[in-house]
Amino acid sequence: MSYTSYAIGILASVLLFSMSSMSQTDDKKDLVEDNLRKAKEEYESSLSRSIDALLIDYDKQIKIYAASGNLEAVEAMQQDKNRFVRDKSQLPQQRSMQIPKSRYEREVRTHVKRMGASYDSAISEYTRLERYDEAKAVRSLKIQFESQSKVHLGVSEPVQPIKPKDPGVKNDEEKDGVPSLIISNHAKSIWATVRQGRKDVFYSAMLGQYDRAFGGKEPFISLTIPSGNLWSESVQKQMRGKIDLSNIGCSGTGWLIVPKDDTYVIVNPNGVYEGGIEIDGKSPGLGGGDIQLAKGYYKIKYAGGNYGRDSLSGCKVSIVHKKSKQDIPIVVSEYEIKQFIESRPDGDTIVDHPGFKLSKVTLPKGTIDELVKQLSDDNSGKSDKPAK
Repeated sequence: MSYTSYAIGILASVLLFSMSSMSQTDDKKDLVEDNLRKAKEEYESSLSRSIDALLIDYDKQIKIYAASGNLEAVEAMQQDKNRFVRDKSQLPQQRSMQIPKSRYEREVRTHVKRMGASYDSAISEYTRLERYDEAKAVRSLKIQFESQSKVHLGVSEPVQPIKPKDPGVKNDEEKDGVPSLIISNHAKSIWATVRQGRKDVFYSAMLGQYDRAFGGKEPFISLTIPSGNLWSESVQKQMRGKIDLSNIGCSGTGWLIVPKDDTYVIVNPNGVYEGGIEIDGKSPGLGGGDIQLAKGYYKIKYAGGNYGRDSLSGCKVSIVHKKSKQDIPIVVSEYEIKQFIESRPDGDTIVDHPGFKLSKVTLPKGTIDELVKQLSDDNSGKSDKPAK
């Protein structure tokens, strides 16, 4: 055998060994990713089961109080449950729910511990494979997870203090008076409509915030009145690749304008949870139905989530006059929309719901005057109560 042939043979062997090593490294990397994905799915599934179990305990207690004819106890338990449904940091407060609460906390700690161990395992494996960037990325995910998971143990997401800005430094957005999230044509159109911020001009809209259903806000807001459009494929497409699309919730507020004392019908609040809609802080209950309302204006809220029993995809806010079947206006002022947009942190996005456009609503002058006064009182801190 010639020296050249021998050298070529050695080189081929080295290349094959290198390719085999690279293949094995890639296989191990894929295995680490797969194990972490499975651990995350198991965590979310286990957490969802624990939440559902706690909601079942709530329902059992409500039935017990209902059977005894104790309306006040039923209402107190429903309010306690609704708080938890909207915000997972609001753990049960009612005395009869303390044992289920303790069980829930134990389960959550176990879920969190297991997920934390999976993150640690992935970090170690990536480090052994000399995949340092992946190891650092997983470490960042673990830190974020540990912060978010505290919500399930009654710890609200900490509010980040707003740092004072140097008055001598202004970016282009500040110079023009345009918030940083006004980027898309959709957002620009909305801002052009509301930038004057008048308190006596109202639009058919609600102020909605997407959030992590298990606590914390997502960088997306909504101005539509829900009609089964909060979680459409179009909405998911705008969020895909930017956030985790599992365990997403959305909640919002507006003003319900009731033209006269009469019977009205709440049309399918969200088809799942009690508390999907609240009117002046009171839930009309599961499935909607008839409700007696006096003439005036009411603070109306909605909430839904795609975790456990999905109440986000079908979330709908619609109240009609029972006899005429006419929709009752739900509005927010130009001033409130502007304030809502301006309060968003950098990086937030106004979701573009297909077909949605801000439509001005004409209200009776007396109602406008009352709402303007309400908004002025709210802004000055004189009033913190919903008014009619």
